[in-house]
Amino acid sequence: LPRKVLVLHGGGRGGPSNMEANTQGELAGRALREFLEAAIHQLIHVRALYPDAMFERTRIYGIPVKRSRHPDVNAYIETSVHSLQELIDRGSIQKLAVIIVDEEDKAVERHVFSFSLKNKEITTTRDVDDVEQAFKAFLLKINALGPMECTVEDGWTFEVVLYSCERDYPGIKQWVEEDVQEGRIEIKRPVVTPIKTMHHGTMFLQAFSEHKPEPSE
Repeated sequence: LPRKVLVLHGGGRGGPSNMEANTQGELAGRALREFLEAAIHQLIHVRALYPDAMFERTRIYGIPVKRSRHPDVNAYIETSVHSLQELIDRGSIQKLAVIIVDEEDKAVERHVFSFSLKNKEITTTRDVDDVEQAFKAFLLKINALGPMECTVEDGWTFEVVLYSCERDYPGIKQWVEEDVQEGRIEIKRPVVTPIKTMHHGTMFLQAFSEHKPEPSE
């Protein structure tokens, strides 16, 4: 199975850490984790990293999406996202990236989700509808990316990379800490494709993709 990679980023915590703030952002954090899990499944399907037969059709936010059938892949994605519960709730994570690596363990693509929770709970039906409509739009944009232009070779896989400002958290113990390395988990002078940005009272979320430039780019 792929590694879960931790990159320490920044010098301090990114948000409040007291119990009140944790409780206040609990539902928003849960909604964000649910979205991230769905987005990772959709990304690895859309980019044709694995055969289509490995995925099943399901629905979230009222739209059809694809989810892996493979129990090991599912467990990797689920534990990657849900092990971050407290860190997301208290704002200690700057971003999460899904990287596609080749047979030489070098990054071919990066799909980055930057986010922060605000000090506002999802308390009204309108908040729920607004956030779910935004998540729906993100997934539709991801779906529009289509498959990779390059040929997927044997040995290619994906990894989830977490950018956090702290390492002393029980859920982090299963992650492998690495320095930022161009070529391994970062791409030198990448071509950036914006996916979508959301500003809402409960959270900020931005997604974009990076890939290696072609010789003519």
